[in-house]
Amino acid sequence: MTTSIIGAPAERQPYFAIAGLTVVWVVAALLRTETTFHLGPIILPLIPLLIAPKGSRTRAIGVAAGVSAGVIALLSVTGNLSGPAFEPFSSAVAESVLTLIGSGILALGLARVTR
Repeated sequence: MTTSIIGAPAERQPYFAIAGLTVVWVVAALLRTETTFHLGPIILPLIPLLIAPKGSRTRAIGVAAGVSAGVIALLSVTGNLSGPAFEPFSSAVAESVLTLIGSGILALGLARVTR
């Protein structure tokens, strides 16, 4: 078992990064309700590709996607995901879900290729 710079085992490091980025995303969304933060659902599933050991990437990607879906639901219910949308017939919630799905598929594909 290897340790990271922060002293946690390398297998846990992606989860700390996911938690930290989730906090940043939620705080930013609560402070700026008129802005749609698309980077949250894009970045969270991709973080494990950079940090997680090769054997645990798929699980970390799943956790990141689940956390991201939960944040999208929470922000949607509380009215903090009401920023503008790229498409005129779309909503910020729909775009966030679609970017999460695309990012999750990309992350899983890259994890499979880089095994």
